Amino acid sequence: MHDKTRQTIAARVVAEFKGHGEVAKVLGYEDRRNVWPWTSGLREFPPEHCVTIEQKSEGRITRKELRPDDWQAIWPELSEAA
Repeated sequence: MHDKTRQTIAARVVAEFKGHGEVAKVLGYEDRRNVWPWTSGLREFPPEHCVTIEQKSEGRITRKELRPDDWQAIWPELSEAA
């Protein structure tokens, strides 16, 4: 995934949950430093956290958006549902 795309998605996640610290809490961490590589756009969100983000955002941020390059391989059922 292109860095700009990853940064845009990360910014949306941070905005949705109103801060890096809240993203950490949603994902089960006590410290925002645990999620910083993802919420700053340095790395993609791990697949195991994408489902949580999608659910907690009530679908406003989807797994497909969080992992645009490989969501089909991770969640093939999403392709079948489309």
